[in-house]
Amino acid sequence: MTSHKASGLSVWIGLVTINQAHNGSVLAAGEAAFVQAISPAEDAADFTARVRDRLGRHGLALGGIEDLERIEQRTEGHVLSDDLMALVTRSRSTGDVEFGTFHTYVPPEG
Repeated sequence: MTSHKASGLSVWIGLVTINQAHNGSVLAAGEAAFVQAISPAEDAADFTARVRDRLGRHGLALGGIEDLERIEQRTEGHVLSDDLMALVTRSRSTGDVEFGTFHTYVPPEG
């Protein structure tokens, strides 16, 4: 999937869980992460495909997405940080998937 301007697309935001796709990814062995992902998309399925593609380019796998909604819906009930709003602006301009701060953890076994 190639990046393109977000013309006509809504910008979406969701909390993404990330796993290693293979050893040697940007995560340490046994680690997972969660991060806010922001991307222009036609709908939830398109957002998921764009995020999965972007993560795959970095040796990462999409574990799941929570709280996925259009940015307009999110900002109705929540105040986003200046950092996230800057990512929204950049994503709108470039058409690329943007990620907030990665929060790593070691998932429980089992």
